[in-house]
Amino acid sequence: MNIPAAKLGLPNGSDTEIINLKCEPALLGGLRQSSGVYPAYHMNKEHWFSLDLNSDFAAEEVLRLLDLSFDLTR
Repeated sequence: MNIPAAKLGLPNGSDTEIINLKCEPALLGGLRQSSGVYPAYHMNKEHWFSLDLNSDFAAEEVLRLLDLSFDLTR
């Protein structure tokens, strides 16, 4: 989804594209230290996070997290 960057606490006044993904709480702590990872936008922040698709987060890692999120929501 496309949201104002300020919703993620970013100083830029433009919009950014994010995806909300689900993960296990134990994994979430380490992920939140990564660039482009933020507390979930409009979701439970214990199990969900927002990933800024305009960040330099590795594409392979995005695909891995997408698969994990899909498996957790089944």
